[in-house]
Amino acid sequence: MSLLEDVFVPQIKTVPSVRSGAPVGGAPRTRAPRAQRPSGAPEKVVTHHESPNLTAAQVALRVAVTLSGAVVMALGVALAVIASLGVQPLSALPAVGARLTGVLGFPLTLGFFTFVINAAFFCGELALLRGQFPAAQWLQLPLVFVFSAFIDVWLNGPLAAFVASGLAEQAAVLALSIVVTALGVQLQVMGNTLITPPEAFMALVSKRGGAAYGNVKVAFDVALMVAGVAVSLLLFGDFADVSVGTLLAALLTGQCVKVWVRALRPLERRLPVGRLPFRTLPLGSDAR
Repeated sequence: MSLLEDVFVPQIKTVPSVRSGAPVGGAPRTRAPRAQRPSGAPEKVVTHHESPNLTAAQVALRVAVTLSGAVVMALGVALAVIASLGVQPLSALPAVGARLTGVLGFPLTLGFFTFVINAAFFCGELALLRGQFPAAQWLQLPLVFVFSAFIDVWLNGPLAAFVASGLAEQAAVLALSIVVTALGVQLQVMGNTLITPPEAFMALVSKRGGAAYGNVKVAFDVALMVAGVAVSLLLFGDFADVSVGTLLAALLTGQCVKVWVRALRPLERRLPVGRLPFRTLPLGSDAR
């Protein structure tokens, strides 16, 4: 099962079907004598499921893990800003927008523009799915609000006084940013309830277009970086927000996620497994 399927498809464990009359628990099966079954009557098959519907408390726990992933991802974005070696690809346009604060005279934060670009991707989901869009997936917007708001909380609160000075310190903060962002991604995957609109939109494009998700992801990351550079050059005559750190984040975050998958496996096994009480997005096995 792919990473995106882990997010969008409820995890359901099943055991092989057991024929009626067979003992459960691994004991040898015994077939009823032929004389006891009507001639030509098929044997009744009973399927036993180990994954019932999740309770409200179990869903709340998974949602809490998902939200914690959004908060941790926001910390990773804030650390990338502090490193000053280039923001993450998805933050390229929001970072340029945030610099307009000094031009327009009223505050426009990185978190605000992050919400705007995520909302644009959400509208893309609506356009692709139209009437098939699951109503429960509107909860992506509160998830994005938490993510965007905490970018500003981290930058204006705990990290407000921190400045990375010197290339070595900047590189260390950038590396920490990539590791922390990857942790946030994996926590959202473990939560297995919602995912941010950009990832959802790219997965839908992958499914509709028949392209590998990884290729679609790279294409959108490159497009966002190019757009960030173009707008920055047009408005400010530079591209200070897109640099080597942006490229490294695009290349290494996914690899760090793989490390967190192994590290957090014991915790993931303790999370409740079952069917979600709401519809997920219609993604198939080709969205990877």
